[in-house]
Amino acid sequence: MTRPIKQSEIGQDTFFGSIAGGRGPGQRLSNPKLWCLFVYFADSPAMQIPMNVLETVRKGLFRSRRGIICWSILKNAVNGFRLKPGSKVRFIDETPSDEVAHEKVGYIRYMFDEYLRYLPDGMQGKTVLELGPGDNFGVALLCLAHGADTVVCLDKYAAVRQPEFECRVYWKLRETLTGEQQARFDQVVMLDKQATFDEERLRIINDCPLENAASRLGRFQPHLILSRSVLEYLKTLEGAFDVMDRLLPPGGQLIHKVDVRDDGLFSASGHHPLTFLTPSEITYRAMTSFTYRPNRMRIDDFRCQLKRLGYPFELPITQLLEQEKEFSSPIGRLVKNNHYGKKELERIKEIRPHLAKRFSAMSNEDLLTTGFWLIAKKPGPVEEDPS
Repeated sequence: MTRPIKQSEIGQDTFFGSIAGGRGPGQRLSNPKLWCLFVYFADSPAMQIPMNVLETVRKGLFRSRRGIICWSILKNAVNGFRLKPGSKVRFIDETPSDEVAHEKVGYIRYMFDEYLRYLPDGMQGKTVLELGPGDNFGVALLCLAHGADTVVCLDKYAAVRQPEFECRVYWKLRETLTGEQQARFDQVVMLDKQATFDEERLRIINDCPLENAASRLGRFQPHLILSRSVLEYLKTLEGAFDVMDRLLPPGGQLIHKVDVRDDGLFSASGHHPLTFLTPSEITYRAMTSFTYRPNRMRIDDFRCQLKRLGYPFELPITQLLEQEKEFSSPIGRLVKNNHYGKKELERIKEIRPHLAKRFSAMSNEDLLTTGFWLIAKKPGPVEEDPS
């Protein structure tokens, strides 16, 4: 077994120390260190180093901010060759079992019920565009079972699927429905060894970024565009909002749940949870342009996009910095000494001098907000249904 490296061994006179340097968030990279790190890069298939050694190297590097940046830049470069639109990705590595299937059904129902909270008129007769459905189409099936006319599921990548297990999940999901809802469910999916969908009612596109969606969707015009943990990964937020605006008819709705945490990039190694806001735009792009990492947009960036388009909107806040659980009910506006206090402000004060220029002037509330709903409606006269 490889001897674990202790914190005291990660210094300027060690291999890791020479590459990664100190831990301070304001320190910069040097190119020779990047090339040195390349020799130990784990994701290259050409490397034949035992995985326990690679894991030790990785953990050593990740104790430093600069080490994480080096690793991320190199991993991103390799992904640039390997990961293209339509590539298959594994979202969660899990063993199929009845227990896991039960958990998935519970989560699908939870997501769908959260969407319904912002749809007082329900799903009846709606056309729906779901962004980033992930490794199953449970939410889309629930939309159809609750009366939606058509659903399109759009994703940049294709999830690695387990057809028989997926069918088991859908069977259990069906059991949660009423008789009328089950009848609608059965109209759009046939469950055998794998699920077969009615492509007129449920269309799946697995190789198209949202920015390119308008040309792929043709005449399809959704009344509702929804997603969960998708918008924070889009590379061009303005372009994405322009596409959604072009697709929606007047009165069409946006319902998105957004999580603007660092996805464990720095925080999983014990760094301040806003450390990912310290690299420059150029450096962060080099770290993430070909990887599934957050785009660093904060709540104010989404606010600005909606104002630019003239949409009436709400941004109810669900979670704050270093808060383990979401609020029991989303909050319209943060109030000092009620929702946050001295402890949270000290954490912002600690990191603010090291933030990249774009983030350094942001308000405490916008930096503290790590989760929120985006609820908006396209302005303009709504066409009446002639029927």
